[in-house]
Amino acid sequence: MSPDPYANQPQRFIGCTVRFLPVGQCHGAGLVGIVTAQRFNGRTIKGDLPDYELSVRGNSGKVITISLVENRASFE
Repeated sequence: MSPDPYANQPQRFIGCTVRFLPVGQCHGAGLVGIVTAQRFNGRTIKGDLPDYELSVRGNSGKVITISLVENRASFE
């Protein structure tokens, strides 16, 4: 596994507002939440992109785990 390109920023995404699509959804409004935890997943096979596993808490209080790349996450 290649090293985390942001290892010097271990809290890079925590506390950020993230908008993402559920797996299998190609477009639409998506879901929004606050990142509560992150873990480096390595790089994707297709595109060699750094991927992170993010724990996201929504307005309801429910926490789900998403992939930065697979869920097409973007930060606001």
